[in-house]
Amino acid sequence: MVLYLGKAIAYISTNLSTKIMAKQSKKEKEKIEEVMHEFKAGELMSGKNGINGKVTNRKQAIAIALSEAEEVIESPKSKKSE
Repeated sequence: MVLYLGKAIAYISTNLSTKIMAKQSKKEKEKIEEVMHEFKAGELMSGKNGINGKVTNRKQAIAIALSEAEEVIESPKSKKSE
């Protein structure tokens, strides 16, 4: 919500982000926890096969964690065709 007070603009934050966030499965949470642990230990690598070196930015580590958690869920289950 934005309030206009003369020339000054005041922004009032609403707590919508907690209402909009998607729920994560147990496997996703475990994967995120694992990746963030790697980051804190200084073992999280950036790029394919760690070519770009260690991740030093926390936001980048979160992005990698969410991406890897998404891969855990999206991996197709193999079905035998008869």
